[in-house]
Amino acid sequence: MKREQILTAVLGVLLLSSVLVLPTRAASSSYTGSYQSSASRYVATTSLLGTTTVQYQTANGFYSGVAGNGTFSSRITNYVGVSSGGNTSISLSVSSSYASNTVKASISGNGGTLLYVAVNQNAVEQVIWSGLAKINATSSASVTGLAYVNASASALLVLGFAGVSGMETTTAPLGVTSSVSVSVPQFTFTTRASLNVTGNVQVIFPTRYKSTSVGTTSVNATGSIATPLVSVGVAAFLRSNYPDMVWQGTGSASTSFNGTVSTGTTASRTSEFFGTNGTIVGFAQEVDLQSSKTLSILGVTTSVQTVASSTLIVSATQPAGGSSSSSAFTILVTGQKVVIQRNTTGTISSTASVESQHTVLVNGSSNTLLLLNANASSTYVVVNFSNNSSQQVTQTSPQSQKQTTITVGSKTYTATQVNITATGNVVFNVTTSFPSVIVFKTNATGTFQLNSANYWTSGGYVYVFDDPASTYYVANGGAVTTTSTAQGSSSTGQTSSVTSTAPTGSTQSGAQSTSSATQSITTTSSSNRSSAGDLEAAAAIVVVLVVIGVVVVAMRRGKPS
Repeated sequence: MKREQILTAVLGVLLLSSVLVLPTRAASSSYTGSYQSSASRYVATTSLLGTTTVQYQTANGFYSGVAGNGTFSSRITNYVGVSSGGNTSISLSVSSSYASNTVKASISGNGGTLLYVAVNQNAVEQVIWSGLAKINATSSASVTGLAYVNASASALLVLGFAGVSGMETTTAPLGVTSSVSVSVPQFTFTTRASLNVTGNVQVIFPTRYKSTSVGTTSVNATGSIATPLVSVGVAAFLRSNYPDMVWQGTGSASTSFNGTVSTGTTASRTSEFFGTNGTIVGFAQEVDLQSSKTLSILGVTTSVQTVASSTLIVSATQPAGGSSSSSAFTILVTGQKVVIQRNTTGTISSTASVESQHTVLVNGSSNTLLLLNANASSTYVVVNFSNNSSQQVTQTSPQSQKQTTITVGSKTYTATQVNITATGNVVFNVTTSFPSVIVFKTNATGTFQLNSANYWTSGGYVYVFDDPASTYYVANGGAVTTTSTAQGSSSTGQTSSVTSTAPTGSTQSGAQSTSSATQSITTTSSSNRSSAGDLEAAAAIVVVLVVIGVVVVAMRRGKPS
């Protein structure tokens, strides 16, 4: 087999192996994937006479379609070049742009042979194009390739040119037009061989808040890059800003050529983006590999250089969430950093899974109560987006429950009496079969109806959010009996009567005033789980009623809607 064919086959192995390390999770028509892999091998040999001969192989593979298993095709080409003259400084004009996961670049100048163009951001390079392009007064280069770039941060365009001791590089800022220079000799290249190859693209989604690893394979060496979670924040994706997580790591790499092993590095960066209620909007994964080796035998110097990368971008076909602003709110949930972002539609995007969302009242102010799952455990958090404040909410269970009836004013309700022992904002839930529910609470200043924003029903449960009292009544609002006088009503069993008056303008944390009229509340017990002495003592107490709206919020056992 000819040397050119051997080199082409070796480069094909390098190109394909960078794809097969991505394991499959499941193909899904709700996500689309785009994949590009580029690899270049540059072998430069300088003789005693100072002439440099180059063997250069390059490949570009691309795939676009449903995220899952897919097949891509690539054409591998082998070139041979010879230098003419020493290094000269050339001036270049470079313009570039980035949009819709695509980088475009135009390079013009007075000399040089362009071999590859890459994007460097956060210490990972993505090769968007590799090939051969002469740059001179009559010839320029325009290239286009797939890349993920966080548009809210700076990035560099890397240009690789044919050089004597390897590929010479220069950089220019991405997204603008600028002038740069590089010192390289003039080369004359001819095409020797080409080969079409195919490979498989397989996709796996990263797991939020879990470390991961990315496999990488080079010629005659296979390894794995440990990529811990390095940041939780906000980044641009699909022309919007989303909460995101970033995993990044580096490892060692080696390649071989004619028995010569070249050492280098490999790096990987994965960014995952989260939309409404913590759904996955997509992710971008970049892997690069670079190695080099220089040998000198009897005055003949040979340098071997490999530059390869792959980029995989997966996006939802109908992404939900996203914001034109990069502002977000960071909180801690069970020790994990969580980013939440309120979108213009009123929905919440988050790096955590949002299991429920409800608007509640706290001190008369509208807040958002979220049930967040950050790492296989759920926690309630109440957030005030107007001043970027938050506090965690305790999820508690009632200490006791019993069936009873209560009379409020001239209305009598069947109810469940619930006793709570807790401090600070809490959420609790009890089962209910009532077709509609009204919730009251009793504390040292009286008995009040909670604001309806602060409780709701779901799946046979009523959920209550409050700065807690000790006693609540979950009443059946669909079966109300009207009596002529509150104090004259009679019932069987143990009875207690509480008459309260709410002064005008009185307030209480977590509630709003609903009435200033005198109300009579009578309860009739149908259970002996609370002592009769407690009920008789309550019947003798006359208190001032401060009617306030109480913050009540819905939750589900397990995963409330």
